[in-house]
Parts: sequence; structure tokens; C-alpha cells
Amino acid sequence: MKNVAVLMAGGRGQRFWPHSRFDTPKQLLSITGGNSMIRETINRVSPLIDLSDVFISTTEDLFDSIKDALPEIDYLNYILEPVGRDTAACIGLATVVIEHRYKDPDTTMITLPIDHIIKDSEKFLQAIKEACVLARETGNLITIGIKPSRPETGYGYICVGKEVEKTDSITACTVKKFTEKPNLETAKKF
Repeated sequence: MKNVAVLMAGGRGQRFWPHSRFDTPKQLLSITGGNSMIRETINRVSPLIDLSDVFISTTEDLFDSIKDALPEIDYLNYILEPVGRDTAACIGLATVVIEHRYKDPDTTMITLPIDHIIKDSEKFLQAIKEACVLARETGNLITIGIKPSRPETGYGYICVGKEVEKTDSITACTVKKFTEKPNLETAKKF
């Protein structure tokens, strides 16, 4: 049973303008005053996943900048999206690549956006570990979310269904619906 991580590092970063520019994409920005967002994500998952099992999904126009910033990631671990088509297409392409590369039905793929701020890395890693176990046991897709503190149009929203399992770290529920970056009126309903 192997875990692999796909870091979703596409996107132009328009919400980060004027900081995010073509020559300094959002993936390479430091939001917390420390490392770049992509470096923070790699550091966060490194206790759980070997670097040889970390993949970067990005667009061809961002590849050189990201590769230069991450010399430890093997060239073959980059998944280049021919055209940026957002999260679902990124995950679909990554799934095909990982399935072809590992050829092991017990491999669990963890997809992580690189532009999230996660303050409690230990709690987050524990949630990922438990989510991976649950994914293997049930054969289901698992998503990790938090309750929003305010309506926000830049986030995706999960409409949760019934609770199916609870541990010390996570409460697993079915997903009724996922809404990608809704308008303000819709976000207020969550």
C-alpha cells in the first residue's frame, strides 16, 4: 500500500495580482512570510510521502519556473497539463498518469492544492492518514474540508450528507454536492 501525492500547481493566480505575475507565479509566492506555497506543501507532506512519490501537476508555461524552484523533484514526476482546465481535469489526468506509473490497485493518490494555508500540519497529516485508510477500506474518493468561517467566492464548498465514520481526527460524511467557487449569494448558503 503506497501513498503518492499530486500537488496541483496550475492556475494563473489572478486573485494574487499584483504579486503573482508571469515571471513570479502564485506557486512561488510566500504568503506566510516563509517558504513559497509549493515548498510549504512539499514540506507538509514529506513526513508521510517520499519525494520520489511526489508529483507536480502544472501547465507547460509554469513548468520551468516551478522546476527551477524544486530541483529535488524528478523531471518524470511532473504532469504537464496541455491546457489548464481547473481541478477536475487536473485530477483526471493525474489519475491516469499515476495508474500507469504504479500499476498497483493499492496505491492511494492524494491530491493537494498548493495555495492553501494549513496552520496545524500534524493534525492535517493525521487527517490524511485516516482518509487514506478509509479510501482503501471503502474504495471511495475522499475529500478533506473545513467549515467556512465566512462566505468566500474563491473557495469550493462541500455540501455534506450523512456521517459514515468518526475518529479522533476526522468525521467522514457522504458528499451530497460540491460547488466550485460559487457567487456570494450561493456561498452564503453554506
